[in-house]
Amino acid sequence: MNIKIEVLPHQLGSINIFPKPVYWFEMPETFKEKEKIELLQRDIWIINLDANTLNVETLKPNGIYFFNLDSGILSMRVNDLSEKYKKLKKYTQMFLDIKPGKLILHTAHIDEQLKKYFNQPDVLYLEKNLYDSKTAINAVISTTMSILEKSGAKSRSFLRIETSDELHFTAEISESHSNRTSKPVKARIKDISLNGIGFELENRSEINNFKLKDFIKIHCSLFNYKIQLNMAIIARLDSNNGVIGAYFDLSNDKMIKEESSLTYKTILYHWLKEIIKNKEFIHPE
Repeated sequence: MNIKIEVLPHQLGSINIFPKPVYWFEMPETFKEKEKIELLQRDIWIINLDANTLNVETLKPNGIYFFNLDSGILSMRVNDLSEKYKKLKKYTQMFLDIKPGKLILHTAHIDEQLKKYFNQPDVLYLEKNLYDSKTAINAVISTTMSILEKSGAKSRSFLRIETSDELHFTAEISESHSNRTSKPVKARIKDISLNGIGFELENRSEINNFKLKDFIKIHCSLFNYKIQLNMAIIARLDSNNGVIGAYFDLSNDKMIKEESSLTYKTILYHWLKEIIKNKEFIHPE
């Protein structure tokens, strides 16, 4: 889809809660700009690290670390088994002694000896072909979310962008099931993600027309593109500030038509692409 957006640096908006960082020693070449942005949309920011720098200073508290066993100095593709296990012992023991977070070791090869060696609580051993883009993205999302869930940490599934007032993103909201009104309610779009939108109502008192879990219809204007959400569900209400948050599923054609869904996703992709180019987007490296 040929979507073009033009936005100045001071109009980009902001990411107030930084995405979950995932540190990767010898990250596969699979992860180019497209894959990184797709993961960023899912609230994950991957950071490539040089295995030669592996020491106490490089490991972050509570970090999630991927180690590529098929590349660089961590490569286990050696014929000498004693050399292989010597290398493994050196790097994994360094990591496990410090215990900065969760260690995920991955290889595209099947090696029962390696798998048995890493059968321990602090290590997750993956035999997956992470040189395939779709497989790699799904593996990172599922692994990261599983680790956070088991640790009891609260985690978002999608990144939320806070919009700039200067962009003038607008919306009209109608068809509240608790109070069907023929007159659409006008609002400014204040935040946006792949599964939700937040609004500030022009007239705060109109928030009384809505209740949690209401089904609503939304007409949005984003970068001069018109998008219609036939169904969204109210998930948050702030009556003091006239703020409504609604969520939806872009793959559900009852909620949004395929063309509008594709437009929405493409806009968000290019918007994030501009945000991470900006110097104010800080990478926790």
